[in-house]
Amino acid sequence: MKMFRRAIILSLLAASSLLIKACAPINRGDGITPIETIPSEASLLKVFEEAPEIHNYQGNLSSEQIAKKLLTPQWETLWLIGRLVDQQKALVYYVNAWMGRDGRGSLVVSEAQDRLAELPDELAALRVAEEQLSDENQISRTGSANWLNVKNQWTYHPFEKSDRFMSLFLPSSLPSNVDWQIIGSSTVAGREALVLQGDAFRLWVDVEKGVILRLEMYSPEHQNAPLVSIQVEAIEYDPALPARTLQIAPQDGHEPSMVERPAGKLIETAGRSLSFHYLSLNASNPSAGYVIDLYLEHVFLGTLDLGSAGFYCDRASDWDHFAFIYQSQGKTTTELHWVDLRDIGNVNTIAIVQNPSAPSWSPNSIRLAVTGYRTDDVSPQLRTFVVNIPSGEVSDLGQGSLVPPAWTDDGKYIFGLDPTYANLLMFDPNTGRQVDSWAFDPEQWQMVESSAFINNAEVNEKLPRTGFDYLTTCAIP
Repeated sequence: MKMFRRAIILSLLAASSLLIKACAPINRGDGITPIETIPSEASLLKVFEEAPEIHNYQGNLSSEQIAKKLLTPQWETLWLIGRLVDQQKALVYYVNAWMGRDGRGSLVVSEAQDRLAELPDELAALRVAEEQLSDENQISRTGSANWLNVKNQWTYHPFEKSDRFMSLFLPSSLPSNVDWQIIGSSTVAGREALVLQGDAFRLWVDVEKGVILRLEMYSPEHQNAPLVSIQVEAIEYDPALPARTLQIAPQDGHEPSMVERPAGKLIETAGRSLSFHYLSLNASNPSAGYVIDLYLEHVFLGTLDLGSAGFYCDRASDWDHFAFIYQSQGKTTTELHWVDLRDIGNVNTIAIVQNPSAPSWSPNSIRLAVTGYRTDDVSPQLRTFVVNIPSGEVSDLGQGSLVPPAWTDDGKYIFGLDPTYANLLMFDPNTGRQVDSWAFDPEQWQMVESSAFINNAEVNEKLPRTGFDYLTTCAIP
């Protein structure tokens, strides 16, 4: 048994050596292989971090039961930020991973750092090596033409077959004859964990989800300090995966940075600008449809499916509500959708309007104005509609055009053009009726009547003939 245990120890140490090699810098594809940073004397002291505090365990699970739970993970998707510390070299590697049990995922591992970088700011500036998993169950590494086919070869996720870092976070098998001992409970990354002690390692196990949150490896000669430690800094189970994890190849620039993370249940969107990652669902077949990943700085909010539509959108002045146009694949009609950015998975729509214009939020953020066609109209003609968001009620105000309608600054009235662009129309959204109209010159794109409620400068601002820069107007109200 002792010989077997010694073999286990040696195999784990060999695994740690392979892990360090796997995390070492690779050729970036530009002919330059980065050189590992030589640690300073000060950094040597910083690397030796204290392990999480361990408390007495009062439960009734056995060590065998805990180890068994690692073989049956209880999650479908997973996001984590973690780090590996090589105590001997005083080097640190960081990882950011998005993974789905169906095989989708994206993994970023930093180059070796000579000190413990502060999360999250310093990670944003790191040069990184990225692995990308395609929907064909293959993994490619940036700067390399080599592909690793991992189809039907994993228990947790292909990353555990392709990357030693992730294989130790999510082991599909553990040594079966190790004399495991429960030495207590602890908290890692905000999760309750039970701590197992073996001959050459110590594990912090999230028993509920079946994931190792921290791992320490020791040599037989030095049991007082680990040779290698791996720890999850933050983790979230079953988040929405970014659409970019569906891509076959990594996207140029990889925006946002490696510290991107899922949105929490409560997130403050007010006063914060959006950034968009616009993608094709299939890089080799753009007609398959488009999506956009939405981010607040480095926080991933979720993915909006645009179908085959272009990106026509508007963001409400409360910064929380977002409206956009959606087109189902293979259909010629489009729909109006809107979401609360704090709950982006809950997409709302209306069925009475089809082929809508770009949407326009009211100043109080509770109404949407849009032009389009009634789905129940026998002889379709462009109309102007207003949607009451709290109630879902849709009002048909009257004629409309392809130009999106606009609100007065006080939100009392809506402006628009008739189908011929010969008249500027004004509607009262409270009564649902047209209240006035004035002659309009579509050639000069200006008012004919000086008595109109708005002047030509306001026409150019609220009803521009050249359209909007939607990526700008939707990012910041």
